[in-house]
Amino acid sequence: MRAAFVLFGVALVACGGGAAPCGPRPGVVACVDDTAVTVATAREHLRPPRPLPGKAAPTDPRADAVDAAIRVELFAAEARRRGLGDRRARTAVLNQALIADERARQRLAPADVADAAVDALLQAAPGRVAKIEGVHVRAIYLADAATAEAVYAEAVGLDDAGFAALAQARSRDPSAASGGDLGVIDDDHSPIELVRAATPLAEAGALTGPVALADGRFAILRAVDVTVRAEPPEQLRPRAREYLAHQAEEQALAALAAHLEGARRVRRFPEAFAAVTAAPEPDGGR
Repeated sequence: MRAAFVLFGVALVACGGGAAPCGPRPGVVACVDDTAVTVATAREHLRPPRPLPGKAAPTDPRADAVDAAIRVELFAAEARRRGLGDRRARTAVLNQALIADERARQRLAPADVADAAVDALLQAAPGRVAKIEGVHVRAIYLADAATAEAVYAEAVGLDDAGFAALAQARSRDPSAASGGDLGVIDDDHSPIELVRAATPLAEAGALTGPVALADGRFAILRAVDVTVRAEPPEQLRPRAREYLAHQAEEQALAALAAHLEGARRVRRFPEAFAAVTAAPEPDGGR
């Protein structure tokens, strides 16, 4: 009789019936239905913190890593549902199979980008694909993060004159008298801190910040004008296609991930995120 119960238990486990439901426990940072997302899996997706427009603090790279690991699980499950490849293949392989399937379904390859879209990008924002040689910048300097975030919200959508007026009214810097005009920022003649802060400004009217500065202040920067290196169209057009295809793919995959997550039971356990840190290098990094 005891042997029969043991065999019955083995059969349940083999069928998945004996598996414990996924939930908070050491080493688990999230659940996708009853599939555990582990600390080790999330750690594979660790990247540097991402700046967020309008926020003084960057994203938490540990939370980003957990989100990325959840997306891989969701994509792998969808790949199995679509019958893409071997259902027993590794999760990472199935994830890539789904991405390839979406790329084909939604025509997201560079070759699928319309000539009109390429022309529009090169006309309106060549700095997204060409070497930027200088950015004419206005800036608003604020004393604390909360004020900087509030002023950034005011700055969104303003034209150059509106931003200049806001700088005159709110900036805590001598440049406020000239509407925050800092002149042209470039690699050769400007402080490295400003060069780095201005890096996201790829087109006239672009806004970035608040950026934390070494002196404790926060800066909001707006591009008045962007100067790019002159390059022949035959060099710029392929880059523009790649850029537009990449943007379209990122948007499509983000929308798919949101849809799939809405259809599944996904739980995150933020109290466990602290364990998602970079693994120590062998021999202490020596």
